[in-house]
Parts: sequence; C-alpha cells; structure tokens
Amino acid sequence: MELAKSLENMVRHSSTHAAGVVISNEPLADYIPLYKGSKNETVTQFDMSSIEKLGFVKFDFLGLKTLTILDKAVKYIREKQGKEFDLERIALDDPKVYSLLREGATMGIFQVESPGMKDLLAKLRPTEFEDITAALALYRPGPLDSGMVEEFIRRKNGGTVDFPHPALREILRETYGLFVYQEQIMQTASELAGFTMGEADLLRRAMGKKKSNEMKAQRKRFLNGAQKKGIERKLATELFDTMENFAEYSFNKSHSAAYAMITYQTAYLKAHYTGEFMAAFMSVEAHNFDKLISCITECRKLGIQVLQPDINQSSSGFTVCDAKIRFGFSGIKYVGDSLIEEIAKSREKDGPFGSVTDFCARVDSKKLNKKAFESMIRGGVFDSLEPNRACLFGSIDPLMNYNSIKNHTPANGQGMLFDISDSVDIPKLVETERWDDRTRLANELEVLGFFISSHPLEKYSSELGKYRSLHNSESVKQVKDGTEVRIAGVVRSIEIKNTKKGTSLLGYMTLEDMNGFTEAIIFNDTLQRSRVLLEQKIEPIIVRAKAEVVDEKIRLLVSDISSLEEVRTNAAVRISITSEAASEENLAGLREILKKFPGSSTVIIDLKTDRSEALLKVGNCKVDFGDKLIENVERLLGEGVVTLREGSFA
Repeated sequence: MELAKSLENMVRHSSTHAAGVVISNEPLADYIPLYKGSKNETVTQFDMSSIEKLGFVKFDFLGLKTLTILDKAVKYIREKQGKEFDLERIALDDPKVYSLLREGATMGIFQVESPGMKDLLAKLRPTEFEDITAALALYRPGPLDSGMVEEFIRRKNGGTVDFPHPALREILRETYGLFVYQEQIMQTASELAGFTMGEADLLRRAMGKKKSNEMKAQRKRFLNGAQKKGIERKLATELFDTMENFAEYSFNKSHSAAYAMITYQTAYLKAHYTGEFMAAFMSVEAHNFDKLISCITECRKLGIQVLQPDINQSSSGFTVCDAKIRFGFSGIKYVGDSLIEEIAKSREKDGPFGSVTDFCARVDSKKLNKKAFESMIRGGVFDSLEPNRACLFGSIDPLMNYNSIKNHTPANGQGMLFDISDSVDIPKLVETERWDDRTRLANELEVLGFFISSHPLEKYSSELGKYRSLHNSESVKQVKDGTEVRIAGVVRSIEIKNTKKGTSLLGYMTLEDMNGFTEAIIFNDTLQRSRVLLEQKIEPIIVRAKAEVVDEKIRLLVSDISSLEEVRTNAAVRISITSEAASEENLAGLREILKKFPGSSTVIIDLKTDRSEALLKVGNCKVDFGDKLIENVERLLGEGVVTLREGSFA
C-alpha cells in the first residue's frame, strides 16, 4: 500500500494532443523539455495546462477533410460553368439550403449526418444561419440531457421568451433568452458588472473548469461590479448563479459559427450543384468503402446515376458527366497512381484508346501489372471497347505479353537493329460466353467494393414489393425497439467469432439492399443452419429478426434466414380478380400467362364480387414468381392485383 500511495498523482503515460501546437518567439528547447514522439515529431514534456501557466501560446489547428471536398466541388463547378464560382460569396439566406436541412437530407453535410442531429434539425426547423450555429452548439450531452435543447426549440418555434434581466435582452436575443454561448457569459459580465473582456475571459474559464477558489473570487468581483452598476445584490447573485449553471452547457460561438459556415457551404453545394458535390465527396472518400457505398446509395435516391469506370472517360477521382457521376480509377482495387497517370498521359498525347490491344500497345509495361489489368477488366473499365468481360479475362496472358513486347526497352537504353515490337501480331481474343449476372456482380464487388452495373436485388424489385410487411434498410430505421421485422438483401460482410465461453459462435453481418445497409447479429443455431447460404454473397436472402435500438442506431437480432429462392418455393402467388375483370377473355389470357412461367409456386385466385369473396387454388398449376410474371399479369388485370401469400414467412 505504501508503494502504491507513492504512485498517486504521477503521470501514467505520455500522449500527444491531436491538434495542439505550441508557439514561441524563442527556441522552445531553451525553456521547456522536449522529446521525439512516435512519428518523430517534436513534443513538449509538459501537459497543456502547464504550458499555458508558463505563458506559452497553444493553438489547436484542425485539419478537415470536408475542406478538400469543398475545394474539389468548386473546381468541378468552375470546369462545368467555364467561369468563376466563389463559395465565399454565396447568400446565407438560401431557401433550398434550409429546406434540405429541415428535411434531414443531410448525408455528406458537415456535422449534421447523424440520426440525432437530423432529429434536432427537424424539430428546430432552421430558417437562418444563426439557427445552424445554435444547433451545432446545442448538440452535446450537457444541453441534451438537461432539457435545454427542448426549451430552446420551444422558444424558437413561438413559445414564450423571457430574459433574466432587461439589460440582457440584446445579448440573449438571438438565443431566445438562454445562455448558449460562452461569449454571452463574457458579454454579461462586461455589461452588468464592468468586467474588461480579458477579465470576462478569466471568468468564463473559471466557470468552465469549476475551480472553487477561483469561482469564489470571481463571484465577489461580479457582485461588487454589479453593485456599482446599480444592480441589487439579490438580483446580481441570481444572475451569477444562472450564468454559472449555463456555463456547464455553453459552447464557444466562434467555433460553432465557423463550423456552421462549413455546414452551410456543404448544404449549399448539395442543394444547387448536387452532382459536383457528390463527385467531390466520393473522390475524397474513394478508399473508404463504407462511405463510398453510402454515397452511391444517396446518388440513387437523388436520381443521379453512377456510371461504371471507363478507360476513355474516367479520371483518377469521380467526375461529373452529363448530370451523371463517372466512377474514378482510384476506386479500383490494385490500380495505382502511376498507372492512372500513365493512362491520362497517353490519352492526352494520342487521344482515346481505340481497342483493348491499342491500350496494351500504348501503356508502359512497367506501370501495368497483371493484377491491375485483371481488376480493370472485372470492374468493367473496357466495356466500351469490348463488352465481353469473360473474353478479355480469358485473354489476359496474351494481352500482357503483347503489352510487354510493344513497350520493350533494352536495359542499356540502346536501340535494336530490328524492332521486334513492329512485327508482333495483335493477339486474338478468346471466344467465350459472357459472364452471367451473378459472376459479373461478384467480380464488381471484389474490385470496386460494391455493385455498380446493377444490383442483385434489382431484378426482384417488383417481386419484393409484393411481400407482406417487408422492410428495407431505410424503413427499418423507423421501427421501435423490440419490433419483429423482415428484410431482404445480400450479405455485404460477415464476421464469425467464438463467444466468450468458446462454446458457440456469433455472426456479425452487414446486410445490403438497394437503399443502404443494416447491421445484424446472428446467434449460434441460426448461424450453423445458414452458414453456407451466408457465404454466397450474391444470393438474395430474407431475414427475420427483432430490432434493437442502440445509440440511435438499429441492429437486428436474427432468428431465421432463408434464400429468396426458398421463400418463393414455399409461397403461393395470389391474384385478385374482380367480377368486372373476370371476363372469359381475361381468364383465357391469364391461363396463357401462367403457362409461360412454369415454376414451383402455387397459384391462388382471389375472386371478389359485390357480395362475397372466394379463394380458389388453381389445380396443378405452379409458376415461377418473378418480375416478368407480375408485369404480364398486372398488364392484363390491373396494377396491384398480384401479391404473395407466404408459407414459412407468413
């Protein structure tokens, strides 16, 4: 115990501040001890409080990725418009911006992407720049837990506004009588108690750090100053108590306003230059697959098509082309910067590539390796020159050999008497069947990180709409904790771990549909039953689970998993026919349609008249329940007449 006591209050370890930079007009080594950090940076051996007490200035310099996004987006806009666009001169009262924020369409918008912030903005209903500044200052644990946020929203949206003192009306007017910013506490001390701004800053720091000795001195100074200004001691005490109480929750306005400006600028670009903004966002997040997938999902919602990478159209990053976004080379696995630069240089010098063999003849063999070439083929880069990816993939060796010979340069740099590259034959491509949808999409997923030419669920979109109470990744976010849900998708990723006791397995799955992603946990029994199915990442599945809300996020506790094919087999196609539609001609047409799509699903006719309703099972007729069947039947009998009566998922 005696030894342990001697360790109390000693420094446990050293660490480096994320953004703190100490500035001095003299060499720091002459005044304070320094050491080299893990990245060979120079670090002070004193902590930030000691540094400040010694009189040194410490600045926090924050590097924001969002600034790079803004810079790229502005460049794209200038390229498109052919004239200057100045982000610093945009109007701060743009209705589209505030509408976007109120509607929660904030994917990609700085600081306001989280569900909690979306909810706050929906309730606050911002209409001016000061509302954004306040929202960023208020969205912290203190104000949220104390009820201050609800009170601010109530006052902002027409509730009664009162002020602690008439003299504070001007200071607290923009925050509806509440102390939201630290600067308001400083202004109050200056206005009501005669503090200089330097003294007011010391008061702000003392209140924030809650140092009792300092607070006693500051209280005395405030009460005396207020008395000199003609304010009764009782009221002055109440004001100081109010300031002290709010100081715990108040935030630095200059910081919040600076962040609010970036929030506004990103929202402005998304509202007015959506394609350019999303392209810039995706370029910066090119190596963050989770972010990139969210961006592509957002583009789908906004009606912006994301085009696959193209050898003659793509650049390093994502670019805007005819209101569409073209996938960039930098997002392709194994394609490095040197190869991207070589492609750009070749296109600039000799124009677009005319064929895949032209590409092989022109690109430096030192920059093009087999892995990169395979990735480009699998990602659809050459589709505009040769749409059969299987044919190119099967011809990879002769194409690489051709590239090597055409770009051969002797090691000593001297030319040869006979140039072999001029006499080499252009290789013939292997003749083979195109990859089926499953293989094509699996290859895209492997090298691009997601599906781009289509989605495994796309051809089932109409069909999935016929399943009773089936959620998607967007609608499931709205369900309450403990709700039983079903959701269709494909397995984006799955991680299987042993439980702490080591007696069973636990699966952590990310399920993807055409709207986004949902996290799920699969317990041992379900995991063991479905493991083979889960490893087939292109196979659409339907999951039954209980929703669990954790930190405002939904995750699913899975109880059952079935392939879409299995559900279709166990289901019955239900076709509703009214007495008006049940003509001899329509019934004959329906019979022909059902014959055209043989499969494993039973057919039930729901015949409705004014007086009754009857369910009729159609003999030995079994059909393949899919989009084509739905399309044909609904063209004959009317939209919405086809539904699914499920078996194991009923």
